[in-house]
Amino acid sequence: MPDAPVLVQVYQNIVLIKIDKDRLLEMPVINAVSDAINKQIEMHPKISLVLDFASVTNMSSAMIGKFIAIHKLVKKYKGRMAIANLKPPIFELFKMTKLHKVFDIRDSAEEVINYYKRKPL
Repeated sequence: MPDAPVLVQVYQNIVLIKIDKDRLLEMPVINAVSDAINKQIEMHPKISLVLDFASVTNMSSAMIGKFIAIHKLVKKYKGRMAIANLKPPIFELFKMTKLHKVFDIRDSAEEVINYYKRKPL
């Protein structure tokens, strides 16, 4: 399995994960990203998770399935999750699947981090 193309920054109980890959299409990459995120969730109970998509330009439906599972895991651990910096084609994919109503989608990671700092769990 390849190394996960993610960069992790932890601010107290806020975990920022920057996805450092433009195309999330192949299963080895998808599984590596998912596993890296799941590891952070398990390491930080009551996590405030921010997923930064600034680099992502293309994503498969398999990756969306992983994000749904990640969202459920965050909820199981009594945490919260936001997605930031979606490019228009990726946001359209979320809209087509109606997931823009499920996920907290924000314009920037900084916006989410500042909000989470003001409103701790």
